[in-house]
Amino acid sequence: MADEDRQIKYIKVGMEFTNTVTKRILDNLEGDEMADQLDTMRNILTDYIKMENEYNTSKTVLAKLKKGLEVENADINKDVEAEYRMRLKEELAGTNLKPEDLRNDPRFLQLEAIISGSGSVDDDDLVMTEESETFIDPWSRKPIADEPVTNKKCKHTYEKANVMKFLEKHGKTKKALKCPIMGCGNNNITMADLYTDPEIKRKVARQNRGGR
Repeated sequence: MADEDRQIKYIKVGMEFTNTVTKRILDNLEGDEMADQLDTMRNILTDYIKMENEYNTSKTVLAKLKKGLEVENADINKDVEAEYRMRLKEELAGTNLKPEDLRNDPRFLQLEAIISGSGSVDDDDLVMTEESETFIDPWSRKPIADEPVTNKKCKHTYEKANVMKFLEKHGKTKKALKCPIMGCGNNNITMADLYTDPEIKRKVARQNRGGR
């Protein structure tokens, strides 16, 4: 679990730092040089999104493979590594992110909002990049304006009113509600998974005050 958290943390820190560097580019470069560097930042961020998708897909494949081995009572003659590679290739083909998927990812939309807003940063942002984080509801694709709730399974944050609406809708149809963040492997959001993170609530309140 610690290794999993470390990998996800690495990806998230990379995404946050990409936003910070983008703000530095907007503040210090001009013309074609700025445009070229901003395109580089877009490419770096989409690479992180793909990396997150591949990591979550690999976890899903491992979980399925483990369950299958338990059912089969661990056939010692089975080439587990080869089967893992084969299944991972199949799963990745099925979850392959198209360019439009990447452009509609909340993290990419956040980066574009930074670019279009041409915001500035101070030195503290290089140390505390999370302070500049914008919390976007993945269903509405708009900044969270009301109470945020966080999923303890995948750590993604939603606007409470929206996730409750979808939970109620899916509850009536008896279908599992999948986390809408692109690449997330959490295929079953439940009420019990949701909690209020005081730190995120504070940041959302600050976000809605315009960063004050």
